[in-house]
Amino acid sequence: MSTPTLPATPALPCARVLLVEDEDVIRRILAALVEELGHTVVEARDGEEALLQLDAPTPPDLIIADKNLPGINGLEVLRQARARCPDAQLMMVTGYASYESAVEALRLGVCEYLEKPFLDLRIIQQRITGALALKAERGRDPLALARRLVELLGQRQDAASQAALAAARNTVAALSS
Repeated sequence: MSTPTLPATPALPCARVLLVEDEDVIRRILAALVEELGHTVVEARDGEEALLQLDAPTPPDLIIADKNLPGINGLEVLRQARARCPDAQLMMVTGYASYESAVEALRLGVCEYLEKPFLDLRIIQQRITGALALKAERGRDPLALARRLVELLGQRQDAASQAALAAARNTVAALSS
């Protein structure tokens, strides 16, 4: 099975990424992936360190948190992040995925829920780029966003995307008139 690729997007500005992971090797890998994309990484080894970073003068644009952390767990970190940094995008990584934690993460507004081990690091980079692109597109003109959606959906071949493409085209037509 081939890995889907994201279409090229306009260059994103350098983002500040808070990476909360207690496993040193995983944290270093994720930090390297983020830095390779041109973003600044702030690392936290546990929930307590992460919460201190939420109050930094420059808030994070993206917070990537492991679910199982010593002390304050990743879900609680993301819950507090949502309250204290409402404009930040949230991602969760876990080696212990469960339906319950996925639902709770979605309720917090997590845009990605990724399971370890990471088999394809390019996908992780694509998800990070996608999360930051979503943040960058907030507040943009609805017509521009609808046109971008048409562009993205037009590159996919599955039936669900094609159905969504038709609806997106209708939205563009309605906004254009």
